[in-house]
Amino acid sequence: MSTRSENTGIAKKVGPAIVNTVNVPGQHAKHRIKESGPDHSKDQGADRKARNPGADGKVFGIETEVFRNSSTFIRKVRQGVSGNVLRTAVEEIGNRDFFVKLMGGNNSNFSRRYKKDRLNDLQGEQILDALRIFVLAREVFEDKDIAEEWISSPIAALGCKPIELCTTFEGRRLVQNTLAKIERGEFS
Repeated sequence: MSTRSENTGIAKKVGPAIVNTVNVPGQHAKHRIKESGPDHSKDQGADRKARNPGADGKVFGIETEVFRNSSTFIRKVRQGVSGNVLRTAVEEIGNRDFFVKLMGGNNSNFSRRYKKDRLNDLQGEQILDALRIFVLAREVFEDKDIAEEWISSPIAALGCKPIELCTTFEGRRLVQNTLAKIERGEFS
């Protein structure tokens, strides 16, 4: 069960523990862990995939293994990413402007890319790499809505909204590292 905290942070139920992320202007996010059961020290990472929607199927119309395995990711880029993947991502995430900026195009001819059987390798890799952030956030927060709220909210540790960083390769790595720290319980 995941909930939103009342103090502009994000509360996350991790097994029997609840982690509250509190965004304090000008400071790093503060986190509090509340025990809600006797087994709060159990490693929940192994169970994450089992509880995550799409863990054994597809997300954004792509096999989830593409986002978890570097070899599979590279193979998918080389095979080609269709415009339908882009359309599905835009519809599911609901932020067309982000993808327009990511692809370096203009808004007027952006929808033409939806019809392509295969985007060029650079575009395909950019899309998959950005979607990998969304998939990771969903896995870390164990909830699609909370993950997308986190990505679209100002995060003091990053100095901006994570989605603002996701239009560049280095920005995506910064967001990915931040999510990895959250997952490991490092909140400074």
